[in-house]
Amino acid sequence: MRAVVVSHLYADPANRAKLRALAGLGVTLAAAVPDRWTTSEGVSQSTGAGDDGGVQVMPIPVNGSITDRDGLQWSSKALRRALTDFKPDLIHLEEEPWSQPAAVGLRMARRLGIPAVLATAESLPRSYTLGQRFRRERSLRQAAGVIGSNNLALALAIKRRPTVPHLSLPLLGVTPPTVVPACPIPAWQSGLWVGWCRNAVSTCCFGPVLVWQASGC
Repeated sequence: MRAVVVSHLYADPANRAKLRALAGLGVTLAAAVPDRWTTSEGVSQSTGAGDDGGVQVMPIPVNGSITDRDGLQWSSKALRRALTDFKPDLIHLEEEPWSQPAAVGLRMARRLGIPAVLATAESLPRSYTLGQRFRRERSLRQAAGVIGSNNLALALAIKRRPTVPHLSLPLLGVTPPTVVPACPIPAWQSGLWVGWCRNAVSTCCFGPVLVWQASGC
């Protein structure tokens, strides 16, 4: 399994524990992240490229303030090139549905003919510009699966599409298992299941570990 995670969260190496754990389970994993990030003290840091515990870190140039999620723009060309060159089986987007990197990642998933999963942390309704509202609705339609960082975020994301495979799962602070579970998954385990099996070939999603529809194992 080859997967790319697109997220601003993993520009900070301190947030990559779950990605390193996934790589240890045998997932060939890359993280497309902004080329700079800000510490809790407000100090700007450059993102280093290369291998980090089995995770291939791919910094993407961004314009705007790294703390301004509404205004931050990723280089579409660089992100498309990174996704194309890595040749993933799955794209996992931990960016809000209305955001520019989420839209680019979903377009690339369609172009490459692979599933893309969208993770959202927004748990309360908010106002959007016309462009953000259109982008959000389109992104949620196109996603093969949706992850909410809590139940409120999940309910808000799947309100218009309740049958999409979905899961409530924190984006940070969850430790993957240390062993690969066996397949098949028990028949009673419906919807999305947290885990990964080597012979899973169905549409997959991605959480702190790989997630897929149990019926596909």
